[in-house]
Amino acid sequence: MKARDYAANLFLLGFALLIMKASYGLGLGTMRVPGMGFTAFWAAFIMAVLSVVHFVVIYTKADEVIGAALLGRALVTKILPAFAVLFAATWLMSSIGFVTTICLLMTALIIIVRQKVTWSALPVAVVTAVACHLLFQTLLSGQFPRGAFGF
Repeated sequence: MKARDYAANLFLLGFALLIMKASYGLGLGTMRVPGMGFTAFWAAFIMAVLSVVHFVVIYTKADEVIGAALLGRALVTKILPAFAVLFAATWLMSSIGFVTTICLLMTALIIIVRQKVTWSALPVAVVTAVACHLLFQTLLSGQFPRGAFGF
């Protein structure tokens, strides 16, 4: 099993490096004026870093059975509900607006990850939604859907 994991990680690392090289050739630009290869370069960079991290985890982990059992339980209790919430957020964004959607999304994700309803979820979600609004709409001049409340 480890040999397959090593091969998959090496493939992903090589693919990420190939994308980074091609994206760099397109031009990265700057944070304010991103070039054609900006997004692809940084996405490939993150993929390469995660591939290396996963390689280290596989190399240092001795017991694969425990990890497989934990993944099976996490798949049902956390991963699938998180994907369902993300899908619902993309569907709701145009009707209820960016800030409200991000607030609901973050609240739901915090509840899913912690596996219980906590009162700290709502303030964290509101701060995250406001920070995303300030960053993307105000500083980076992105256009997002406005909801019934005007934001």
